[in-house]
Amino acid sequence: MAIQRNDFSVGSFLTLRYIRGANRWTTALIVFVMVLTFLNLTVIGGLLEGIVVGSFVGLRDRAIGDVFISAKEGESSVGRTQYILRDLRGDARIVSFSPRYSTRVEVITEDDVYMVTNANEQRKSVTATALGIDPEAEQRTTNLPASLLEGSYFSPSGSRREILIGSALLERYSPFGADVLSGVHPGDFVFLRMGGVGGSGFGYDTDDDRLSNNALSGGRSAVSETTLQKYRVRGVYRTKAGELDLAIIMHDDEVRANNPIPGNNANSIAIRLSDPDSAVLVRDDLLSSFGRYAKIETVDDAIGPFLGDIRTVFKMLGSVVGAIGLAVASVTIFIIIFVTAVSRSRFIGILKAIGITPHAIRISYVLYALSFAVVGSLVGASILYFVLVPFFAANPIPFPFSDGILYITPTGVALQIALLFVATFVAGLIPAHRVVRRPAIEAIRG
Repeated sequence: MAIQRNDFSVGSFLTLRYIRGANRWTTALIVFVMVLTFLNLTVIGGLLEGIVVGSFVGLRDRAIGDVFISAKEGESSVGRTQYILRDLRGDARIVSFSPRYSTRVEVITEDDVYMVTNANEQRKSVTATALGIDPEAEQRTTNLPASLLEGSYFSPSGSRREILIGSALLERYSPFGADVLSGVHPGDFVFLRMGGVGGSGFGYDTDDDRLSNNALSGGRSAVSETTLQKYRVRGVYRTKAGELDLAIIMHDDEVRANNPIPGNNANSIAIRLSDPDSAVLVRDDLLSSFGRYAKIETVDDAIGPFLGDIRTVFKMLGSVVGAIGLAVASVTIFIIIFVTAVSRSRFIGILKAIGITPHAIRISYVLYALSFAVVGSLVGASILYFVLVPFFAANPIPFPFSDGILYITPTGVALQIALLFVATFVAGLIPAHRVVRRPAIEAIRG
């Protein structure tokens, strides 16, 4: 017997009767279960995926921008840097860009320099990358001041002999605990030697801000290429963007003066776009003009497949957890509808006896089950978008490698709602079908 048009009208009428006659506490409990199921489907997966997305966002916003230009493999710098910068200035799609100049640097604390009196005694030092920047350009591109943990950002009127230290180089912040500096705070001084690691013995030079490697001669020497130079620590930053937290950041002219590069070329350039979705187009345009001289990538290209693979795994974990919650909700709805239908078996028998079709009765119980899914989804979506998403946006989860967020997409939420409705439909249909199959006389007799 096919479903008739009136079956839906009669089924809807019966559903309203069920809802009005239901116990309010039982109804509230079922809705609560559906809300928890909806949140379980969306929030758990969103948080797991948000760990990886937070890392991606951090790398894009605080390190390499939307498009990143670096030296080609086998080269030490970006060729034709000045021509590239001129092209970037004339591109309306580009909001800002920050050329960077880098070299290896040896870092020694002030205490380690002055407390060691024996020229043959090895001083404790840390080797890192010195990253020279234009403070204003870097602020516009990556908002570096927002990543400061201690101290303050560079001041236009401040000294050029100031640096920012990445948190991973400091003992109190480093998750590794090895090859780090201890006891260094904003306002302290450290000594840097540009260009790599030299010997361990140093004597005082005529300039107290410098130390030279002529300790054994007993005299005051001219400044040599292995000279230690004194810098004041202005601040400590943490971007959670890979190796950037293992760097020393200073004014670009300080790096260029100690590590001159032919053609005044930069080592890398971070680019911020007005529309991040145009990154591929901007990359391709730059490649067509300067692809022979530099490696030009979008943030997705630069990250590579590693984070994508982790994101896929976390999505799978979220799906597994959500599936378990969905199964629990389905069983709950099944039991509730089955108990409700069995307790009303005489009522169902009377309905069948007076001419109400089995299809209409099945429809009524399916709609009754789906009503819980509708209310649960509406309440859950309200909690998700008006409470949880703003909360995690303002208070990201502080993982060592990223700021975890709640990553939710409208498509993903729609899919989870659809799954919830399918599970509820099946959970309502099966018990209703089992009860309605009984003959009317047998159901009336109980």
